[in-house]
Amino acid sequence: MIRDFNPATDTDAIVTVFTDASLQAHAFLGETRIHDFARQVRDLYIPMADTRVFEQDGHVVGFISVIEGKEVGGFFVTPTHAGNGIGQALMHDAVARFGTLELSVFEENPIGRKFYEAFGFEEIGRQTTPEIGAPEIRLKYTAV
Repeated sequence: MIRDFNPATDTDAIVTVFTDASLQAHAFLGETRIHDFARQVRDLYIPMADTRVFEQDGHVVGFISVIEGKEVGGFFVTPTHAGNGIGQALMHDAVARFGTLELSVFEENPIGRKFYEAFGFEEIGRQTTPEIGAPEIRLKYTAV
């Protein structure tokens, strides 16, 4: 079930989902950097975003955070639940709510790149992450 994020009850779960998924998809960043980013997710990014969670059997197993109604700032599903349509459901929910979306994905993240390509995102540019110097691909999904 997709529902609105509840800061009082969902924050720890979102940080866990982010960390677990990042350790798999962003292993090239290293554990220390991923845990540093997890703190930023908790303290900076979640408060500024419109976040929805996917709850299954009483547990948050995925989330999507959209900033300013257009930028997907965070989109993660726990590795144990990946491939079960949760990511598709969350992204469809975001498109239904906001329309056209943009995001950046690390070039070294084949899991994310494969998902976004299959969903219909198209490359609109390339850049380097200022904080870490990692190459990213800029993508856009145009709602019809």
